[in-house]
Amino acid sequence: MVPNGWSFGRVDNFFILQRGFDLTNKKRVEGTIPVYSSSGLAYYHNEVKVKGPGIVTGRKGSVGKVFMIEEDFWPHDTTLWVKDFKANDILYIKYFLDALKLERFDEASSVPTLNRNNVHRVQTVFPPLPEQRKIAKILSTWDRSIATTEKLIDASKQQKKALMQQLLTGKKRLVDPETGKAFEGEWEEVKLSQLVKVTGGNAFKSEQFATQGIPLIKISNIKADYSVNVDSSAFIAEESKYEKFKVKTGDVLIAMSGATTGKVGCYRFDDFSYLNQRVGRFDPKKNKVTKPYLFQLLKLPKVQHDILIDAVGGAQPNISNKDIERLKVKVPVIGEQQKIASVLTVADKEIELLEAKLAHLKQEKKALMQQLLTGKRRVSLSS
Repeated sequence: MVPNGWSFGRVDNFFILQRGFDLTNKKRVEGTIPVYSSSGLAYYHNEVKVKGPGIVTGRKGSVGKVFMIEEDFWPHDTTLWVKDFKANDILYIKYFLDALKLERFDEASSVPTLNRNNVHRVQTVFPPLPEQRKIAKILSTWDRSIATTEKLIDASKQQKKALMQQLLTGKKRLVDPETGKAFEGEWEEVKLSQLVKVTGGNAFKSEQFATQGIPLIKISNIKADYSVNVDSSAFIAEESKYEKFKVKTGDVLIAMSGATTGKVGCYRFDDFSYLNQRVGRFDPKKNKVTKPYLFQLLKLPKVQHDILIDAVGGAQPNISNKDIERLKVKVPVIGEQQKIASVLTVADKEIELLEAKLAHLKQEKKALMQQLLTGKRRVSLSS
C-alpha cells in the first residue's frame, strides 16, 4: 500500500546510479581531490570527476557501505555513484540506500560485486521532497548522537590504555586506603609460574556434544573485547570426572592456539561451564595474585606481545602451559593489586556502559528508519 501523498515506482524513477571511473597508478597525481573506492576514502588526486555533495557506494570488493561526500570528488571504478538525484533530497537518498541493504544484491561468488541494474529495478515508495527533508533531519540527529557516543568510547579506551600503562608498570602509584598515602616499595619481578598454574582444558570428543547440558568453552568463545561468550557453545553432559575442567565466574581464560592465540577473557556467568582443549585457565596461587589484577595485567600490550613471541607455528600458532608460565612480569603486593584492579575495572565498566548505549542508539535508529522510510510512521512538517 502506497502511503498517502507518496510516489510508487522503480528506484531509477527517483535516482540513477552510475559506475565510477578507473584511475590507474600510472595516471594518479597527488592532489587535494578525494578518491573514493568501495571501502571509502582511498587517496587524493588532482582532478575532479564529480561535483559535491554526492553519494558513493561499493560496487566491487566491498558491497553495502554508503558514503555521503560533501566536497568535489572522484568515484573510483570499484564504486557506484548517484549521477542524478532527480530533484530528491541527497541525504534522504543516502538513508534510503543504507536501509536497502545493498549487500543482498551481491551477484559474485568470489569477489563481491553490485550491478546497478539490480538496484534500479527494485520497486519502492518515495515521499515528497518536504517530507524527505524532515525524515533526513530526524535521522541525522540520531547519527550525531551515535557519532558523539563513538567519540566518547574512543576517548575512554585511549584513557584506559594510558591508565593501564601507568598503573600496571608502577609508573603511577595509587593511595593505600589503610595509610592514606601512596603505595611504596619495589615491585617484584617473577615468572607467572610463581603466581598461577595454567590448567588446560579437556579433549572432549565431538560425539559428546549435545544441544543441552553444560556449555563448553572453546577458543572461539573468547572474544576480541576480552569477554567470554557462551551463546554459540556446544554442550556436554555433567559428570563428576570433569570437575577440574569447570570454569566459574571470575576465571581468567586464554586461547592457546589458532589465530587468536594469546587472547584472554574473563568468564562472568553465574553458572559454570566446561573448559575445552587448547583453552587455558589461570589458577592463582594463594596470596600471590588476584584474578581481577591478573586479568588486567594479561591485557597489557607488552604482556600480550611476550605471549605471542613464545607462540610457535605458522598460520596456526600455539602456545603451551609451560610457555605461558615462563613469562616474567612485575607485580606489587596484594593490597596494591586490588586497588589497581578496582580502578581499571571501573574504567572497563564505563566503556561497557557507553558501548551498550551505542548499541541501543543504533538499534533505535534502525527501527525508526524502517518506519520512516516506508511511511508506516509519518512526520509532521509544521515543526
